[in-house]
Amino acid sequence: LTPAQAAEQSRLLTDATRRVQEHAYYMKQAIEGDDLPMVLDRAASMLSELGDPNHHHHHHHHHSSSPDHHPHLKTTLNPKNYYELHMRCLDELPNLESYLIELSTPPTIDPLA
Repeated sequence: LTPAQAAEQSRLLTDATRRVQEHAYYMKQAIEGDDLPMVLDRAASMLSELGDPNHHHHHHHHHSSSPDHHPHLKTTLNPKNYYELHMRCLDELPNLESYLIELSTPPTIDPLA
């Protein structure tokens, strides 16, 4: 990895991590507000930061300009950084899981009430 590539990888990971954290924050806010559509929207947005299963974040444009003018064409995280981003997302999923389990669990009726 050249210093420029290392710097680019660091920037990509920082940007993607910031977006994951932002989506996770708003997902938690939606959970607290019991807003299921927003919870699912934010969870989907957070997970979309991982890209497709092959983790290619490439945007395919079919014009002949140089890739250097479009830095977003070369935005694939290397495996180590992708793994780190993947783990950040996984860390947030228990919040979503608990909320969904809570939603799907019928309320218990206290026979003594």
